[in-house]
Amino acid sequence: MKKVRTKAVFSRIGLKLLIPYLIVSFLTLVIIAGLIYYNFGVQTDSIHKIQDEISIKASSEINHYVESIIKELNLIVKDVSCLGCMEHNRKILKILMEEDPSVHEIAIINKEGVEINKIIKYDPKASLELKDVSSQEKFKKAIEGNRYLGPVYISKYDIPFISIGLPIMDEDGARIGVLVTEVDLSPMWGTISKIKVKKTGYVYVVDQDGKLIAYKDVNLVKKNLDLKHILGVKNFLNNIRTPETYISFDDEEVIGNWKSIETTGWGLIVELPTKEVSQELSVLLFIGGISVVMFVSFIIIILMIILRKILKPLSYLQEGVMEVRSGNLDYKISKTSKDEIGEIASAFNQMTRDLKQSQEQIKRHAEELEEKVVKRTKELDAKVNELTKTKTAVLNMMEDTDETNKEL
Repeated sequence: MKKVRTKAVFSRIGLKLLIPYLIVSFLTLVIIAGLIYYNFGVQTDSIHKIQDEISIKASSEINHYVESIIKELNLIVKDVSCLGCMEHNRKILKILMEEDPSVHEIAIINKEGVEINKIIKYDPKASLELKDVSSQEKFKKAIEGNRYLGPVYISKYDIPFISIGLPIMDEDGARIGVLVTEVDLSPMWGTISKIKVKKTGYVYVVDQDGKLIAYKDVNLVKKNLDLKHILGVKNFLNNIRTPETYISFDDEEVIGNWKSIETTGWGLIVELPTKEVSQELSVLLFIGGISVVMFVSFIIIILMIILRKILKPLSYLQEGVMEVRSGNLDYKISKTSKDEIGEIASAFNQMTRDLKQSQEQIKRHAEELEEKVVKRTKELDAKVNELTKTKTAVLNMMEDTDETNKEL
């Protein structure tokens, strides 16, 4: 019976109290979950932004390095426009070789494709061996008036080189020869190896065919790896600008993005292992989970407080009312608190005491009244009897009088 009554109180007043609270709690929980999801998205966008910033910076450095060399070579081309000025041209080539350590070999080739002046760093004898290079691509492209940037290759010194060919023009603008240089790209390796993407991320460079030409692990570069099958490289080759998650060439899952190096047409790939991303996001999810658990615990505690401090005392009051209605005026609410509900319980107990006293007084008054009625009834009965006797006597007298009258 007590459980049923408690349930009744909970279903009426309890619902009126708890439904708004639960609605507000649910909305708050939704807001917390929304904030967690928003921060998750912000973290992901931050990763993509970092990749973009690093790719732009690194590609700019590499692009600037190659562009600066090409600018120097363009100046040299103007100074050696007289192919017959051998001493002058050789002096110009030596100055370039001394001032720019990245230039390993430089040669002036005539219109027929024969080297007429050449300097090779660290190898004076080879500098004297002038060759016919008319069949080589670097000469063919440059003599046609186009700037030639050859593929990156590993030299005998175990460092990356690239061939750059520029056409030489005379004063009338006619192509009279070609300037070809072999440029050391090892500074590009140094740039790539120093770049860090967060803690474990990295960058590497591929050429127009998807072959690895720069990476922090030089041994892999020397293997001339073909990375066309890697999704990040594939996106670069197909000009797809969407950051994606995929398996990289080291069999590790990464988030990858790319940036094109304008001067060379190479692609700079930025990759960040998903392990690090997961660790960062797991911290966020852990904090969010703790927040949700704490909030749910707070809701449960509040519900327990409401049940204990409000609903249970109300159930005691309801039980007391039912007992009084059944006639038990001796019932008292023993569990009271020092709040408004406690004051109501105390007033209820006082009310039952006053009601009991009133009923006792009414009962005593009824008993006294009953005694008085009985006594008065007896007195009335005696008077009635007396009156009856008097009436009888009067009637007898009247009869006697009638008889006397008759006799008279």
